[in-house]
Amino acid sequence: MSSVTAIVAIGSIHPNDGCINPSHIALLHEGSRAAWTLHDLSEHPDARRKWMPESPDLIAPTLINEILPLCHTHAVSATLVHNSSLRAEDLQSLTEIDVEINRPTWSRIYSGWSNDWIVKDKER
Repeated sequence: MSSVTAIVAIGSIHPNDGCINPSHIALLHEGSRAAWTLHDLSEHPDARRKWMPESPDLIAPTLINEILPLCHTHAVSATLVHNSSLRAEDLQSLTEIDVEINRPTWSRIYSGWSNDWIVKDKER
């Protein structure tokens, strides 16, 4: 079963407040094999395209070289979940567009293995 380990909002930055106006959302699904799905926010909510990189080393290049050019990208805002194969360094190499990288600072997740909640607070 795969999990989404990165959520990348793709679009343009608002000229006054710096927040992103997304036109697309790219999701990195990881499990037995990585896959990117691209969701066009102007189309039907289920409309998407899918890429399956041949190796973990191709996860970032697939986003940068194949997906972002389709979106006429001016900005990306990426949320990278713990253990995501997409790294901040991969996105920092995008020098021609606005980039924002977000990482969770707090989470509470129920573990079926221990039958208890796991809380991670990175601000303490």
